[in-house]
Formats: sequence, C-alpha cells, structure tokens
Amino acid sequence: MQITARDIKEMEFTKKNFKGYDVEEVKNFLEMVASEYEKLILENNKLKNKVKNLEDELENYRNKNEKLDKILLTAQNFAENEQERVEKEIKLKYKEAEINIEKMMNEAAKEKAQLESEVQKIKHKKKRLIEDFEKNLDKQKSFLKELKSLEDESEVDDE
Repeated sequence: MQITARDIKEMEFTKKNFKGYDVEEVKNFLEMVASEYEKLILENNKLKNKVKNLEDELENYRNKNEKLDKILLTAQNFAENEQERVEKEIKLKYKEAEINIEKMMNEAAKEKAQLESEVQKIKHKKKRLIEDFEKNLDKQKSFLKELKSLEDESEVDDE
C-alpha cells in the first residue's frame, strides 16, 4: 500500500479518554510528517527524472559510440581495401613494365641482328668490289703491258 502526504494529513485516530495523546500535538506532528513526506516524494520524483535523463543520455552516448565504432570499422576496411587495390595496381604496372622491357629487349636484339647481318653483307660487297676492282686493275695492267709490248714491237719493226 502506498501512502501519500494527503493520507498522512487526513489520518484519524480514535480518541481515548484515559491517558491518550494530545489531539492538537498529534495533528501538528502529522502535518509536519506529511510536509516532509511531500518534500521527499517531490525530491524522489526529481531524482527519478534525473536518473531517466541520465539513462537516456547514456543510451544516446552508447548509440553514438556504436555508430563511431561502425564508422571506424568502415574506415579501416576502406583503408585496407584501398591499400590492397593500390598494391595490386602497382604489381600490375610492374608486370606491364617488365613485359614492355622484355618486348623492347627482343626488338633491340632483333634490330641488332638485322644490323649485324647488313654489316656483314656490306663487308662482303666491299670485299667483292675490291676483288673485282683488283681483277679489273690486273686486266688493265695486262692490257697496258700488251699495248706497250705492241708499241715496242712496232718501234722495233720501224727501225
């Protein structure tokens, strides 16, 4: 049973003729008790409201903390995913660079082989030209010798 300040104020006691309490004194005391009880009820209600507000605030902070934890986790996941993406991209670029370098090396080797082949052909042509030139020169010398010998013979005949 819940007692209110009003219950205390309106409380009636049976009166006894012998050695009873002073009615006025009892009423004054009950008034004082009712007044203090009323203050306690008001204070209790204020404290209940304060507790409710603090519980609400605590719940609010818990919700905010939970949201911050989720945001932090999302940020960490994003950072990890971004790092993985960048690492994959770097590996891909590195692999592409290796492939390009290998292609360039193969092309350079092919071009070098072609140039070496052309140099060999030119050397061979040069050698043939020199040989042909020497043969022609030898023929020319032979021809000149024959001319000279014919001239010499014709001079001897003229004499």
